[in-house]
Amino acid sequence: MKLVKIWILSLLLVSIIPVNTVSAAVTITIDSDEVIGTNNLASGFMLDTDIDRWLGSSTLRNMAEEADFKLIRFKSFRVEPCTRWYTSSRTGNFDWRDVDRLVESIFAIGAEPIIVLGDVGSNGMVALPTGMTKTSTGLPNPTQWAAYSAEWVKHFKQVGLPVKYYEIVNEPQHYFAPGSWANPDYSKLSSYKALYDATYTKMHQENNAIIASQDFIMHKTILNYWLDNGGVVDSLNFHKYDEYRYPYLTDAEVLEKAEEKFFGKYPLGGNSITEAQQTWYNEERDWLPIICSESNMNSKHTGGTDPRIQTMVGATWLALTARMEMLAGVSYHVHYAYTSSKSYATESDTGGYGFGLINKDNNEAWYPYYVNYMIGRNQEPGDQLVESRSSSSNVRVVSWINGGKLITLLISKTSNPVTVQFNGLQGQLDIQYIDDTISYVHPSMQSKVMNAGGSLYLDGYTVAIIESDPGSTPPPPPPPPPTSDTITMDNDEAVFDGNWPTSQMEDVYWGDDYNYHSSGTGSNTATWTFSVEQGDWEVYAWWSSAASRATDTPYTINHAGGSSTVRVNQETDGSEWNSLGEYSFNTGSYSVEISDDANDVVVADAIRLVKVDTTQPPPPSSDTITIDNNDATFDGSWPSSRVVKEYYGTNYNYNSGGSGSDTATWTFSVDSGTWEVYAWWTSGNNRATNAPYTINYLALLPPSCPSW
Repeated sequence: MKLVKIWILSLLLVSIIPVNTVSAAVTITIDSDEVIGTNNLASGFMLDTDIDRWLGSSTLRNMAEEADFKLIRFKSFRVEPCTRWYTSSRTGNFDWRDVDRLVESIFAIGAEPIIVLGDVGSNGMVALPTGMTKTSTGLPNPTQWAAYSAEWVKHFKQVGLPVKYYEIVNEPQHYFAPGSWANPDYSKLSSYKALYDATYTKMHQENNAIIASQDFIMHKTILNYWLDNGGVVDSLNFHKYDEYRYPYLTDAEVLEKAEEKFFGKYPLGGNSITEAQQTWYNEERDWLPIICSESNMNSKHTGGTDPRIQTMVGATWLALTARMEMLAGVSYHVHYAYTSSKSYATESDTGGYGFGLINKDNNEAWYPYYVNYMIGRNQEPGDQLVESRSSSSNVRVVSWINGGKLITLLISKTSNPVTVQFNGLQGQLDIQYIDDTISYVHPSMQSKVMNAGGSLYLDGYTVAIIESDPGSTPPPPPPPPPTSDTITMDNDEAVFDGNWPTSQMEDVYWGDDYNYHSSGTGSNTATWTFSVEQGDWEVYAWWSSAASRATDTPYTINHAGGSSTVRVNQETDGSEWNSLGEYSFNTGSYSVEISDDANDVVVADAIRLVKVDTTQPPPPSSDTITIDNNDATFDGSWPSSRVVKEYYGTNYNYNSGGSGSDTATWTFSVDSGTWEVYAWWTSGNNRATNAPYTINYLALLPPSCPSW
């Protein structure tokens, strides 16, 4: 017998159908053997004006931990640590005690903070630190804001708080596109981007492992502007509000928008969120996480909020949104806001209770909190999504495997009665639910039991979590084939034999951290397994270097011709991609392994494979001389690389900014005459804007180096 549990949120749920009720029949089919993808989603919320209440209430913090919230957003000015900013020195006086207390309380419940540095209106930045001024653009000087923002990153690094997520200015479109998102003021957009670029760069100089972005990057106009002008982000963030008026949309209409807005072409100027993700990948070869960093059903606040937010309509909207985000690969959904007051109803025209999940008057949860609670406690990033389908568009379903259990999220988006039957579930169903038989003003969960072979009657909007033992254990999904000519795998994608602790002691590691192991016999290993297309691939490794590292760390590359072991010195060359050589692969799965068979501590951080481009430009004509980098003479350290594509020949060499003592020189012989000189390079956001080419020549013509 399979034990099955159903957790249900409903306007009305009974197990016996009233004789005078006619309901639509819906069949839900679940196939736990067919894996369709991987869930990335985790829930979060925003602390805004309720930060002090959060800090002062262990009940609120415990409720957040019980619901398994993973990301908590707040704005910097709500806990402003800068007591005085000095523009002349680009430094300030800081009191970090309130900030540290807040951040520590977030980590204490198993969540992470996402910090918004700055806020704007149509006239520019608001709530600047004391002493910082605005320029004629309405924004502070980019170098000033960059220096201020970098102080946050620097402080957390100094005190050992692993803050990773940042947004640079909240909802910047209110500054550069207050009238029409599709038609921004490009002068203001340029000013904002200059501030963003300076801030992003300065923050990453303090800690290259942070994830920084802005929350309007997904709009097609802005995304294209960013890509066309060398912009960088570490994640693709957006805010989802499906209405801004009340009363206006019916319940059914606002629930339709839960599934359409941002998941279709509207309102991102022709992009869905997944299309924006694909566009970024196509241009930058970087598959970025998607973060919904602020969301609610309705953003209306002047004159009161939408009174449906805390009802089962709001709960159904939230569940529909969560389902779409699971299927779209979204990493986080942040609800605005955590708490609000029932007393708002007496102070507004709409009778709404604000935006909160919890009534701050008495710390009682409203229905949307229970949606987060039930999903959060039955879902983790990395869970396998399995095939599930509904016979009706009025009932939505998504299923996944969590902790060996089959979990199904079932949502009825109609106010009409529905009778549900299941294919693929058996045994007893233990049902927990909430519905309007208990008023949303003081809601609580209820429970009952039914058999999976019976009919489940839902009298209106319903959200259910069904827990059961899967009929069989689904096979793990195969490693996806590479979608480009570059494959990057971090340490969290490796399989470890033996005890390999994680660490962040030495900078700069790839991703969140690295694993390490002391010298041993070779029995302790870290293995990255990947799928490749047939061809030649160059294999790279990334590690953080230190004096305690092994000088003979072994990397074993398994390839079409067998296996090859390359030993490297991890005391040096850290925080960069180091080539382990080129190898031939057939289409299929292979691996790279590192072991503790070394003379000191070995680090397992990240690997990268870059497909070797065997195509070559046509040979030069007789009046053309082409000299590649392998014909140059180098003074200083100029490593070769293939990481950035579109290089000429087989690779390129690079050097960090310096004094000019490190040089690359091409020497050639020419016939007498006038020659035009060209250069070829790979571009990137980390490239110099003033790279010097010196042309030694005889004639008195001015030197020229046009782009090739």
